[in-house]
Amino acid sequence: MATRSKLLSLLVGSAVVFGTSGAHATTYAISETIGALTLGGTITTNGRIGPLVGGDIQTWNLTLTGFGPPISIVPNFTFYFILGDNLIASPADLEFNFAANSPGLFFFMPARGNCEQCAFINLGSAGQLSETFGLMEFFAVQPLNGTLFEQREFTTNEIIGRATPLSGTLSLFATALAALGLLGWRRKRKNAA
Repeated sequence: MATRSKLLSLLVGSAVVFGTSGAHATTYAISETIGALTLGGTITTNGRIGPLVGGDIQTWNLTLTGFGPPISIVPNFTFYFILGDNLIASPADLEFNFAANSPGLFFFMPARGNCEQCAFINLGSAGQLSETFGLMEFFAVQPLNGTLFEQREFTTNEIIGRATPLSGTLSLFATALAALGLLGWRRKRKNAA
């Protein structure tokens, strides 16, 4: 009985000390291509599962390539906006529900107005912009000499990123398995003595 209590205490303690610290941040590897443009990098959330809101994204480190020099999309130079509950996080992936009935937008844009090379990244579903954009994802680059605009339409969910290994809530399970392994090793060592 005492052994079971110790086992439970160790598992709970390990989850609290190790698991929950990782559960507060989930990093998703982003890989999106539309036409000649590719968006890659990471988006890190606070670990929330389900629809995300504005405060749930902690940081992002993205690069848009395919038009001239790569364009860096990072917090110091861009901001993001989430409208609606269409951006959905799970322990495995980050997706945008284009088929949702509610209006939804998720986009990054430059933090300053006039810039030599601006990148606009947008995921949008039916809403106020539906007359212009519809159910659409688009990348737009606005350099000094013109605008490159790539877009595609969706009617269903689109996975925009996969959770990286041992990221977010997945680390809780890894911690529990490690604790069980440690207990087994200690028990085997004790029995051998």
